[in-house]
Amino acid sequence: MAEEAAAQYPNDIVAVIVAAADYALYVESKGYDVISGPCSELNAILSKYIQIAIEELRA
Repeated sequence: MAEEAAAQYPNDIVAVIVAAADYALYVESKGYDVISGPCSELNAILSKYIQIAIEELRA
Protein backbone atom coordinates (compact mmCIF):
# COMPACT_ATOMS: atom_id res chain seq x y z
CA MET A 1 0.00 0.00 0.00
CA ALA A 2 2.81 2.40 0.82
CA GLU A 3 4.47 1.79 -2.55
CA GLU A 4 1.18 2.51 -4.36
CA ALA A 5 0.72 5.75 -2.42
CA ALA A 6 4.30 6.79 -3.14
CA ALA A 7 3.81 6.14 -6.84
CA GLN A 8 0.52 8.05 -6.92
CA TYR A 9 1.85 11.06 -4.96
CA PRO A 10 5.58 11.25 -5.79
CA ASN A 11 6.00 14.87 -4.63
CA ASP A 12 3.87 14.73 -1.49
CA ILE A 13 4.02 13.37 2.03
CA VAL A 14 1.43 10.62 2.45
CA ALA A 15 0.39 8.73 5.57
CA VAL A 16 -0.65 5.15 5.01
CA ILE A 17 -2.90 3.89 7.78
CA VAL A 18 -3.81 0.24 7.99
CA ALA A 19 -5.52 -1.93 10.54
CA ALA A 20 -3.02 -4.34 12.03
CA ALA A 21 -5.65 -7.02 12.45
CA ASP A 22 -8.51 -8.06 10.21
CA TYR A 23 -11.00 -7.58 13.02
CA ALA A 24 -10.13 -3.90 13.72
CA LEU A 25 -13.03 -2.56 11.65
CA TYR A 26 -15.42 -5.00 13.34
CA VAL A 27 -14.26 -3.90 16.78
CA GLU A 28 -14.63 -0.24 15.81
CA SER A 29 -18.16 -0.90 14.51
CA LYS A 30 -19.00 -1.97 18.08
CA GLY A 31 -18.12 1.52 19.33
CA TYR A 32 -14.47 1.13 20.27
CA ASP A 33 -11.91 3.69 19.08
CA VAL A 34 -9.51 1.58 17.04
CA ILE A 35 -8.82 3.48 13.82
CA SER A 36 -10.93 6.67 13.61
CA GLY A 37 -9.52 8.34 16.72
CA PRO A 38 -5.88 7.94 15.80
CA CYS A 39 -6.63 9.02 12.22
CA SER A 40 -8.37 12.20 13.35
CA GLU A 41 -5.38 13.09 15.54
CA LEU A 42 -2.87 12.36 12.79
CA ASN A 43 -3.44 15.62 10.88
CA ALA A 44 -2.62 17.79 13.89
CA ILE A 45 0.45 15.74 14.75
CA LEU A 46 1.77 15.80 11.19
CA SER A 47 1.10 19.53 10.84
CA LYS A 48 3.10 20.21 13.99
CA TYR A 49 6.13 18.19 12.92
CA ILE A 50 6.06 19.38 9.32
CA GLN A 51 6.05 22.98 10.56
CA ILE A 52 9.05 22.22 12.78
CA ALA A 53 10.88 20.68 9.81
CA ILE A 54 10.10 23.70 7.62
CA GLU A 55 11.37 26.10 10.28
CA GLU A 56 14.59 24.10 10.67
CA LEU A 57 15.14 24.05 6.91
CA ARG A 58 14.72 27.83 6.74
CA ALA A 59 17.25 28.42 9.53
